[in-house]
Amino acid sequence: MSRVACALTSIALILSPVRGSANDAEQYVTDFSTLYDDWGAFHDDVGFVTQRLETIGELEGRAKKSARDMAYVFEQTADLTDRAEKLLLYGILTRNVDTTSDQAQSGYDIATALSSRADAAVGFLSDDVTAIPASTLQRWMESEPRLQPYRVRLRSVIALADHRLPAEQELLVADLERSIQLSADEWTALMEAPIGWPELALSEGSEVADSGAYRRYRRSPSTAERRSVVKAHLSHLGDLAEPFGLLYTRRVEGDWRVADYRGFETGPHAFWAMREEIPPGVSELLVEEMLKMAPLVRRYVQLRARALDIDDFEYADLLARPPGIEGEYSVGETIDRLINVYAEFGPERQAALREVVQQPLLHLAPSDVKSAEWGIVPGVGGSEPYLRMNYQGEYLDSRRLAAGLTTLLTFYERLDDISLSGQDSAISPGLYGTYLLYDEYGAKQAETQQQRIAFLLSAADQVYYSLFRNILFNTLDREVESRIAAGKPPTGAEISEIYLSILKDYYGDLPIDPVHAHEWMTQFVPFLNYAHHNWPLSVVAATSVIQKNRNGDESAADAFFKEVTDARDSDRIFHVLRESGLDLSSPEPYQMAGAYMRNLLDQLEAAIEAR
Repeated sequence: MSRVACALTSIALILSPVRGSANDAEQYVTDFSTLYDDWGAFHDDVGFVTQRLETIGELEGRAKKSARDMAYVFEQTADLTDRAEKLLLYGILTRNVDTTSDQAQSGYDIATALSSRADAAVGFLSDDVTAIPASTLQRWMESEPRLQPYRVRLRSVIALADHRLPAEQELLVADLERSIQLSADEWTALMEAPIGWPELALSEGSEVADSGAYRRYRRSPSTAERRSVVKAHLSHLGDLAEPFGLLYTRRVEGDWRVADYRGFETGPHAFWAMREEIPPGVSELLVEEMLKMAPLVRRYVQLRARALDIDDFEYADLLARPPGIEGEYSVGETIDRLINVYAEFGPERQAALREVVQQPLLHLAPSDVKSAEWGIVPGVGGSEPYLRMNYQGEYLDSRRLAAGLTTLLTFYERLDDISLSGQDSAISPGLYGTYLLYDEYGAKQAETQQQRIAFLLSAADQVYYSLFRNILFNTLDREVESRIAAGKPPTGAEISEIYLSILKDYYGDLPIDPVHAHEWMTQFVPFLNYAHHNWPLSVVAATSVIQKNRNGDESAADAFFKEVTDARDSDRIFHVLRESGLDLSSPEPYQMAGAYMRNLLDQLEAAIEAR
């Protein structure tokens, strides 16, 4: 923890938060200057990257000559890709902070294109590395210290050698992958456009049932208004099923073709392997194990209905916010609560958290022009990691901030290790585990039974939403891909029919209004890639790690906080977890996730009985 042990002296510290102040989020702003001082510096790097793209190919073949030559080529290619990644991160952050900025949007567009080109331009290095016998490569890694910073990339190249394409084909695939991403951009444009969203008369005035209202009201405690807005929004989406269906099938087909080029059977197989080195079969195992637990989901639904005291409970009520967690949670209070949550991991972790929140890495100030989306970006190329959020002070914001701080801490602690800088993992036991532990802490501190019910239900909701509910979208992806592979891509209306059928099979007797057939259109990530397939694995890993840590397994805490570590054969979290005794390619972790959910539901039922 040497990184956490010292303060950043080159950057002025932010003010200490005012404990208990509901508007203290305004104090948390940063200019992302460890990426770029200003747009002038950004465009200077655009020029450098553009010029370097023209000459980087001259290094092709050199890495095969010796360990020293390989180290040099890695240093040069890493410099290019890191610069391109910094451009992209700056574009993402500035666009999120000010969604009205044409400059930020232009910067994001430029950076996205350059990032794809940079990744493709250095594709020759994979060919050069895979041409070297594994024994020679291992010997070079041991004898040349300058190769150690690139061990993650080297191991990835070795592991995925059979699925790499020649450099020229990698360029073509990069162009295809960029075109696939346009589906997500077009989804965003459609959702934000004034395309005839219906206007409703509600208790506090009229409300346009657009995507923003849908996200807000689907959690509203008012049953009548929740159902009214949700159904109006979904009904209007039904009229737009064909354009949304075209975007979705274009994305699925594009990923399926890329997977086929790389020698994978399915898009999810390729996504998991290329990003996480997860072997084929795990995606199928996940779905199979979770479908076996459909009775557990139905028990959750029944308890949720009792907790909310809704007699005619239906599908539209599954995300309604339970009473008991009202009020505002300041940033300072959130940090204090999280420090207490970390108690089960020891004082060293608590001290690390106290240190990281004193660094200018948080952009939390609320703003009308700030994106509602939140996220964390890793440090890359000498930059710091950052967390951005439009913090409003509700409990949902508080728990998101807590989870984000755990991920920020893992990124911050690994900055001294160049090999891990910029290396993210889509499987995040720390992120999802913090959600659960934060809710558990709230339940323990609850002053009333209703508060305890609300916090326990929040934890159960997290397991349901990120694990069980995402299986619906995984199943939809598989069905749509199979039809595309058979030469029969479904229309938007057909996708809605498929989705409604999946809902009815999964939820049994729960009343489901047919308008929910169009719910698939409300989800952003399925229009981008298969990242939502990783979220269930994150919850499985999180629940397993929490239970292992409570049973005295010290390696579990490392897995919780260090998503990427120096494992023997791979730095990817899937392999790190497996070497620590948690094998996601076996049924046991999924059964542990089910056991965690059953325990939550037992506590929830007891609290309801005692209310």
